[in-house]
Amino acid sequence: MFLSNRLMHLRYLLLVAVCVAVPALSQNICRISHREGFSNCSILSLAQDADGYVWAGSCDGLNLWDGHYARNFRLSGNLVQEIVATDDGYLWVRTNYGVDRVDARARTAELHADFPRVYQYTARSRDEAFFLYKGRLYGYVASESRFEPLCGVDADDVLRICLDPDGVLWFVRRDGMDCAPVVYDAEGRAVLGAWKHIPVRNGISFVRYDGDRTVYFVDGAGRLCRFDTERQLTSAICGLAQELERRGELAAVIRNGRGVAPPCFRVGIRGLYAAGDRCRLRRFLAAQGLEPGYRMDRDGRQRPAPPVGRGYRGTLHNL
Repeated sequence: MFLSNRLMHLRYLLLVAVCVAVPALSQNICRISHREGFSNCSILSLAQDADGYVWAGSCDGLNLWDGHYARNFRLSGNLVQEIVATDDGYLWVRTNYGVDRVDARARTAELHADFPRVYQYTARSRDEAFFLYKGRLYGYVASESRFEPLCGVDADDVLRICLDPDGVLWFVRRDGMDCAPVVYDAEGRAVLGAWKHIPVRNGISFVRYDGDRTVYFVDGAGRLCRFDTERQLTSAICGLAQELERRGELAAVIRNGRGVAPPCFRVGIRGLYAAGDRCRLRRFLAAQGLEPGYRMDRDGRQRPAPPVGRGYRGTLHNL
Protein backbone atom coordinates (compact mmCIF):
# COMPACT_ATOMS: atom_id res chain seq x y z
CA MET A 1 0.00 0.00 0.00
CA PHE A 2 2.81 2.41 0.91
CA LEU A 3 4.59 1.67 -2.39
CA SER A 4 1.34 2.13 -4.31
CA ASN A 5 0.79 5.54 -2.70
CA ARG A 6 4.34 6.59 -3.56
CA LEU A 7 3.79 5.59 -7.18
CA MET A 8 0.56 7.57 -7.28
CA HIS A 9 2.33 10.63 -5.88
CA LEU A 10 5.14 10.20 -8.41
CA ARG A 11 2.67 10.02 -11.29
CA TYR A 12 0.92 13.12 -10.01
CA LEU A 13 4.20 15.04 -9.81
CA LEU A 14 5.15 13.96 -13.33
CA LEU A 15 1.76 15.08 -14.63
CA VAL A 16 2.17 18.49 -12.98
CA ALA A 17 5.70 18.82 -14.40
CA VAL A 18 4.48 18.08 -17.93
CA CYS A 19 1.58 20.54 -17.61
CA VAL A 20 3.98 23.26 -16.51
CA ALA A 21 6.80 22.47 -18.96
CA VAL A 22 4.76 22.27 -22.17
CA PRO A 23 3.36 25.84 -22.03
CA ALA A 24 6.79 27.15 -21.03
CA LEU A 25 8.40 25.34 -23.95
CA SER A 26 5.96 26.85 -26.42
CA GLN A 27 6.86 30.33 -25.16
CA ASN A 28 10.60 29.98 -25.87
CA ILE A 29 9.96 31.46 -29.29
CA CYS A 30 7.97 34.65 -29.68
CA ARG A 31 6.98 36.35 -32.89
CA ILE A 32 8.20 39.89 -33.47
CA SER A 33 6.18 42.06 -35.83
CA HIS A 34 5.03 45.62 -36.53
CA ARG A 35 3.46 45.66 -33.07
CA GLU A 36 6.98 45.94 -31.68
CA GLY A 37 7.83 48.73 -34.11
CA PHE A 38 9.17 46.87 -37.14
CA SER A 39 8.79 48.79 -40.38
CA ASN A 40 7.93 45.58 -42.23
CA CYS A 41 7.46 41.97 -41.14
CA SER A 42 9.09 40.46 -44.23
CA ILE A 43 12.70 40.02 -43.10
CA LEU A 44 15.40 39.66 -45.77
CA SER A 45 18.58 39.76 -43.66
CA LEU A 46 19.81 39.55 -40.06
CA ALA A 47 23.01 40.45 -38.23
CA GLN A 48 24.21 40.95 -34.65
CA ASP A 49 26.56 43.87 -34.05
CA ALA A 50 29.65 43.97 -31.85
CA ASP A 51 27.57 45.01 -28.81
CA GLY A 52 25.02 42.21 -29.21
CA TYR A 53 22.15 44.18 -30.75
CA VAL A 54 20.17 42.53 -33.56
CA TRP A 55 19.66 44.35 -36.87
CA ALA A 56 17.00 43.13 -39.27
CA GLY A 57 16.80 44.14 -42.91
CA SER A 58 13.24 44.19 -44.22
CA CYS A 59 11.36 45.06 -47.38
CA ASP A 60 10.94 48.56 -45.99
CA GLY A 61 14.15 49.64 -44.31
CA LEU A 62 16.61 48.61 -41.59
CA ASN A 63 15.40 47.81 -38.06
CA LEU A 64 17.35 47.77 -34.78
CA TRP A 65 15.91 45.34 -32.21
CA ASP A 66 16.99 45.99 -28.60
CA GLY A 67 15.03 43.09 -27.11
CA HIS A 68 11.93 45.16 -26.44
CA TYR A 69 11.24 47.48 -29.34
CA ALA A 70 12.46 48.20 -32.88
CA ARG A 71 13.91 51.42 -34.24
CA ASN A 72 13.73 52.09 -37.99
CA PHE A 73 16.40 53.50 -40.32
CA ARG A 74 16.06 54.66 -43.93
CA LEU A 75 18.99 53.85 -46.19
CA SER A 76 19.83 54.13 -49.90
CA GLY A 77 17.08 51.63 -50.77
CA ASN A 78 14.01 50.21 -49.08
CA LEU A 79 15.03 46.53 -49.62
CA VAL A 80 17.78 45.69 -47.14
CA GLN A 81 19.13 42.51 -48.68
CA GLU A 82 22.32 41.75 -46.73
CA ILE A 83 24.09 43.00 -43.59
CA VAL A 84 27.72 42.48 -42.58
CA ALA A 85 28.60 43.39 -38.97
CA THR A 86 32.24 44.25 -38.27
CA ASP A 87 34.16 43.81 -35.03
CA ASP A 88 34.73 47.56 -34.68
CA GLY A 89 31.04 48.37 -34.33
CA TYR A 90 29.95 49.09 -37.90
CA LEU A 91 27.53 47.56 -40.38
CA TRP A 92 27.92 47.41 -44.14
CA VAL A 93 24.44 47.09 -45.61
CA ARG A 94 23.53 46.08 -49.16
CA THR A 95 20.25 47.51 -50.40
CA ASN A 96 18.55 47.44 -53.79
CA TYR A 97 20.16 50.79 -54.61
CA GLY A 98 23.59 50.76 -53.01
CA VAL A 99 25.98 49.74 -50.25
CA ASP A 100 25.74 51.84 -47.06
CA ARG A 101 27.88 52.11 -43.93
CA VAL A 102 26.07 52.28 -40.59
CA ASP A 103 27.70 53.25 -37.30
CA ALA A 104 25.93 50.79 -35.01
CA ARG A 105 26.85 52.74 -31.85
CA ALA A 106 26.23 56.30 -33.03
CA ARG A 107 23.13 55.15 -34.97
CA THR A 108 24.17 57.12 -38.06
CA ALA A 109 24.44 56.06 -41.70
CA GLU A 110 26.67 57.00 -44.63
CA LEU A 111 24.73 56.37 -47.84
CA HIS A 112 26.14 55.27 -51.20
CA ALA A 113 23.11 55.16 -53.47
CA ASP A 114 24.85 55.13 -56.87
CA PHE A 115 25.16 51.36 -57.18
CA PRO A 116 21.83 49.58 -57.78
CA ARG A 117 21.74 45.79 -58.02
CA VAL A 118 25.02 44.97 -56.29
CA TYR A 119 24.98 41.22 -55.62
CA GLN A 120 28.51 40.44 -54.46
CA TYR A 121 30.20 42.41 -51.70
CA THR A 122 32.38 41.92 -48.64
CA ALA A 123 33.54 44.01 -45.69
CA ARG A 124 35.81 43.54 -42.68
CA SER A 125 35.96 46.84 -40.79
CA ARG A 126 34.85 50.48 -40.82
CA ASP A 127 37.14 51.33 -43.75
CA GLU A 128 37.44 47.99 -45.58
CA ALA A 129 34.71 47.13 -48.06
CA PHE A 130 34.59 45.85 -51.65
CA PHE A 131 31.88 45.00 -54.14
CA LEU A 132 31.43 44.00 -57.77
CA TYR A 133 29.43 46.31 -60.01
CA LYS A 134 29.06 46.14 -63.79
CA GLY A 135 32.19 44.08 -64.31
CA ARG A 136 34.44 46.17 -62.05
CA LEU A 137 35.74 45.76 -58.52
CA TYR A 138 35.11 48.78 -56.27
CA GLY A 139 36.92 49.54 -53.02
CA TYR A 140 36.15 51.99 -50.24
CA VAL A 141 38.48 55.00 -49.88
CA ALA A 142 38.44 56.00 -46.21
CA SER A 143 39.89 59.51 -46.64
CA GLU A 144 37.25 60.45 -49.20
CA SER A 145 34.31 58.44 -47.80
CA ARG A 146 33.44 57.01 -51.20
CA PHE A 147 33.88 53.96 -53.41
CA GLU A 148 36.11 53.98 -56.47
CA PRO A 149 36.84 51.33 -59.14
CA LEU A 150 40.03 49.31 -58.68
CA CYS A 151 40.10 46.96 -61.67
CA GLY A 152 38.02 45.13 -64.22
CA VAL A 153 36.72 41.68 -63.27
CA ASP A 154 35.15 38.80 -65.17
CA ALA A 155 32.28 38.44 -62.75
CA ASP A 156 29.99 36.05 -64.62
CA ASP A 157 30.92 32.97 -62.57
CA VAL A 158 31.74 34.66 -59.24
CA LEU A 159 29.62 33.07 -56.51
CA ARG A 160 30.96 35.11 -53.59
CA ILE A 161 33.74 37.52 -52.63
CA CYS A 162 35.41 37.39 -49.20
CA LEU A 163 37.98 39.42 -47.29
CA ASP A 164 39.75 37.25 -44.73
CA PRO A 165 41.42 38.40 -41.45
CA ASP A 166 44.84 38.31 -43.13
CA GLY A 167 43.83 41.01 -45.60
CA VAL A 168 43.46 38.69 -48.60
CA LEU A 169 40.60 39.23 -51.04
CA TRP A 170 38.95 36.07 -52.40
CA PHE A 171 36.74 35.48 -55.42
CA VAL A 172 34.98 32.12 -55.15
CA ARG A 173 34.20 30.98 -58.69
CA ARG A 174 32.52 27.92 -60.13
CA ASP A 175 35.87 26.39 -61.12
CA GLY A 176 37.92 27.42 -58.07
CA MET A 177 39.13 30.43 -56.11
CA ASP A 178 41.10 33.56 -56.99
CA CYS A 179 42.95 35.47 -54.27
CA ALA A 180 45.04 38.62 -54.03
CA PRO A 181 46.62 40.38 -51.01
CA VAL A 182 45.32 43.86 -50.19
CA VAL A 183 47.38 46.75 -48.79
CA TYR A 184 46.32 50.35 -48.20
CA ASP A 185 48.12 53.60 -48.97
CA ALA A 186 48.22 56.68 -46.75
CA GLU A 187 44.80 57.82 -47.97
CA GLY A 188 43.17 54.47 -47.23
CA ARG A 189 43.00 53.44 -50.88
CA ALA A 190 43.22 49.69 -51.50
CA VAL A 191 46.06 48.35 -53.64
CA LEU A 192 45.79 44.77 -54.89
CA GLY A 193 48.73 42.40 -55.24
CA ALA A 194 49.15 39.63 -57.79
CA TRP A 195 46.20 37.30 -58.31
CA LYS A 196 46.51 33.55 -57.73
CA HIS A 197 44.07 30.90 -58.95
CA ILE A 198 43.37 27.75 -56.90
CA PRO A 199 41.37 25.19 -58.91
CA VAL A 200 38.72 23.01 -57.24
CA ARG A 201 38.11 19.55 -58.62
CA ASN A 202 34.49 18.97 -59.69
CA GLY A 203 33.72 22.69 -59.41
CA ILE A 204 31.66 24.65 -56.87
CA SER A 205 27.86 25.00 -56.75
CA PHE A 206 27.26 26.63 -53.34
CA VAL A 207 29.49 28.72 -51.08
CA ARG A 208 29.29 30.15 -47.57
CA TYR A 209 31.99 32.22 -45.82
CA ASP A 210 31.98 32.19 -42.01
CA GLY A 211 33.79 35.53 -41.59
CA ASP A 212 36.95 33.94 -40.24
CA ARG A 213 39.30 31.83 -42.39
CA THR A 214 36.89 29.12 -43.52
CA VAL A 215 34.94 28.86 -46.76
CA TYR A 216 32.27 26.14 -46.90
CA PHE A 217 31.23 24.95 -50.33
CA VAL A 218 29.48 22.11 -52.12
CA ASP A 219 31.40 20.63 -55.04
CA GLY A 220 30.04 19.12 -58.22
CA ALA A 221 30.01 15.65 -56.63
CA GLY A 222 27.62 16.81 -53.88
CA ARG A 223 30.21 16.89 -51.08
CA LEU A 224 30.20 19.56 -48.39
CA CYS A 225 33.79 20.80 -48.11
CA ARG A 226 35.81 23.17 -45.96
CA PHE A 227 38.50 25.45 -47.41
CA ASP A 228 41.10 27.02 -45.10
CA THR A 229 42.15 30.38 -46.58
CA GLU A 230 45.27 30.58 -44.42
CA ARG A 231 46.70 27.18 -45.42
CA GLN A 232 44.84 27.14 -48.75
CA LEU A 233 43.77 23.54 -48.22
CA THR A 234 40.45 21.82 -48.90
CA SER A 235 38.98 19.02 -46.77
CA ALA A 236 35.72 17.12 -47.31
CA ILE A 237 33.17 17.15 -44.45
CA CYS A 238 30.48 14.80 -45.72
CA GLY A 239 28.54 13.75 -48.77
CA LEU A 240 25.24 15.52 -49.43
CA ALA A 241 24.30 14.15 -52.84
CA GLN A 242 21.28 12.21 -51.59
CA GLU A 243 20.10 15.05 -49.36
CA LEU A 244 20.44 17.55 -52.19
CA GLU A 245 18.38 15.29 -54.43
CA ARG A 246 15.68 14.91 -51.77
CA ARG A 247 15.56 18.44 -50.36
CA GLY A 248 16.77 20.73 -53.13
CA GLU A 249 19.67 23.12 -53.16
CA LEU A 250 21.52 24.22 -50.04
CA ALA A 251 20.35 27.50 -48.53
CA ALA A 252 22.94 28.08 -45.77
CA VAL A 253 25.61 26.53 -43.57
CA ILE A 254 25.55 27.50 -39.88
CA ARG A 255 28.55 26.80 -37.68
CA ASN A 256 27.87 26.31 -33.99
CA GLY A 257 30.27 26.98 -31.10
CA ARG A 258 31.86 23.55 -31.45
CA GLY A 259 32.88 24.12 -35.03
CA VAL A 260 30.23 21.84 -36.54
CA ALA A 261 28.47 23.15 -39.63
CA PRO A 262 24.79 22.13 -39.93
CA PRO A 263 23.73 22.55 -43.58
CA CYS A 264 20.31 24.17 -44.14
CA PHE A 265 18.32 23.05 -47.16
CA ARG A 266 15.40 24.84 -48.77
CA VAL A 267 13.02 22.37 -47.16
CA GLY A 268 14.80 21.38 -43.95
CA ILE A 269 17.84 21.52 -41.73
CA ARG A 270 20.26 18.72 -41.02
CA GLY A 271 22.79 18.61 -38.19
CA LEU A 272 26.29 17.20 -38.39
CA TYR A 273 27.92 15.19 -35.64
CA ALA A 274 31.34 13.61 -35.35
CA ALA A 275 31.55 9.84 -35.87
CA GLY A 276 35.19 8.86 -35.51
CA ASP A 277 37.09 10.59 -38.27
CA ARG A 278 33.91 11.31 -40.26
CA CYS A 279 30.83 13.49 -39.90
CA ARG A 280 27.32 12.16 -40.24
CA LEU A 281 23.97 13.81 -40.70
CA ARG A 282 21.19 13.79 -38.13
CA ARG A 283 17.79 15.41 -38.09
CA PHE A 284 17.87 18.99 -36.85
CA LEU A 285 14.64 20.64 -37.98
CA ALA A 286 11.91 19.38 -40.25
CA ALA A 287 11.27 22.80 -41.67
CA GLN A 288 8.61 22.30 -44.31
CA GLY A 289 6.51 25.26 -43.28
CA LEU A 290 8.55 25.54 -40.06
CA GLU A 291 7.08 22.45 -38.43
CA PRO A 292 8.26 21.24 -35.01
CA GLY A 293 11.44 19.19 -35.07
CA TYR A 294 14.60 19.43 -33.03
CA ARG A 295 16.77 22.29 -31.84
CA MET A 296 20.46 22.32 -30.97
CA ASP A 297 21.15 23.80 -27.54
CA ARG A 298 24.36 25.62 -26.70
CA ASP A 299 25.70 22.55 -24.95
CA GLY A 300 25.54 20.72 -28.26
CA ARG A 301 22.68 18.39 -27.28
CA GLN A 302 19.51 18.05 -29.29
CA ARG A 303 16.09 18.54 -27.71
CA PRO A 304 12.57 18.79 -29.11
CA ALA A 305 12.00 22.23 -30.55
CA PRO A 306 8.96 24.25 -29.47
CA PRO A 307 6.27 24.71 -32.11
CA VAL A 308 7.21 27.58 -34.37
CA GLY A 309 3.93 27.79 -36.24
CA ARG A 310 3.37 28.29 -39.90
CA GLY A 311 4.34 31.60 -41.36
CA TYR A 312 5.51 33.10 -44.61
CA ARG A 313 9.19 33.15 -45.46
CA GLY A 314 11.08 35.89 -43.68
CA THR A 315 9.02 36.12 -40.48
CA LEU A 316 11.27 37.07 -37.55
CA HIS A 317 11.15 34.98 -34.39
CA ASN A 318 12.98 35.65 -31.14
CA LEU A 319 14.52 32.67 -29.34
